[in-house]
Amino acid sequence: LSAIFEDARSEGKIIHNPAKHRIVKPPKQSRRTRALATESDILTKEQLLKLLTWIRDDLGDDLYPLWHLVSFTGMRRSEAVALKWSDFNSGEAFISIRRAADTATSKTLKPTKTYRSRAIALDSETIDVLGRYKQNRLLLGPEFVSPEAFIFGTLKNELRGPNDVTARWSRLIKKSLKELANLSPVTLKGLRHTHATLLLQAGINPKIVQERLGHSDIGTTLDIYTHVTPTIQVEAIKRFTSWME
Repeated sequence: LSAIFEDARSEGKIIHNPAKHRIVKPPKQSRRTRALATESDILTKEQLLKLLTWIRDDLGDDLYPLWHLVSFTGMRRSEAVALKWSDFNSGEAFISIRRAADTATSKTLKPTKTYRSRAIALDSETIDVLGRYKQNRLLLGPEFVSPEAFIFGTLKNELRGPNDVTARWSRLIKKSLKELANLSPVTLKGLRHTHATLLLQAGINPKIVQERLGHSDIGTTLDIYTHVTPTIQVEAIKRFTSWME
């Protein structure tokens, strides 16, 4: 808001920037971040692997690579559908997030939430999944695997809508709850939360988790995933004790 007023001031539309008045103060960090109230939207490692295996082998969903990628990278749905083949580097084992799909305007791209690009390291299984998916897309025509083609584009080779992806995931989960035992309902955003939680439980440095999720600062990451803190502390004290001995 301050930047908007400052731009208006520089153009001579206003004399002073009201957002820079001495009595105006920015909100505290606790008001700008949101903690995950419950763990109901987070899967365990076993549940996640069971669900992904069912989607791949039993359901045969052609968007399985998308669900797998979100689960193993924690990227946002709008970032995932905006990926192009030029962003995927199998040789260096990473994928670059440079843009996002606009949820408000159909078939429109926008910058990422933080207005910054980031590169996410990929595991060998995810690289294989995307590699096989690229071979299948090639069967539709060479234009479907060109550098500027969307990885998860539609059959018209156009940008897929984030809301359409969410609706498809919701139908998928509704069906999975009838087919699989001991599976908790999880949203598409829940896959992102699951990835972050599993990383922290595995002892990964929170700074790395922040970078993978694309949070603007590490405080946001720590505030959202406070429910993992006890687990991290238990593992940390075990390693500390072992090292001291």
